[in-house]
Amino acid sequence: MPVEELRHLIQKVSTGATLEEDEIRSALDIMTAGHATPAQMGAFLMALRVRGETVEEITGAAQMMRARMERV
Repeated sequence: MPVEELRHLIQKVSTGATLEEDEIRSALDIMTAGHATPAQMGAFLMALRVRGETVEEITGAAQMMRARMERV
């Protein structure tokens, strides 16, 4: 279930652990698909910000956004 996966990832980041590229892509996919509450999105993003984003996390996020973008 997407919500449970996001909760797990929020907890992981909150403890200071880093995410693999596939984990950050999954978290952002859950959020952009509308499965996360605003509170969950805020908690996840603040946990990343407080801990500091890694190159691998930024790379995974960029890949996910590029995959979902619509060309104009």
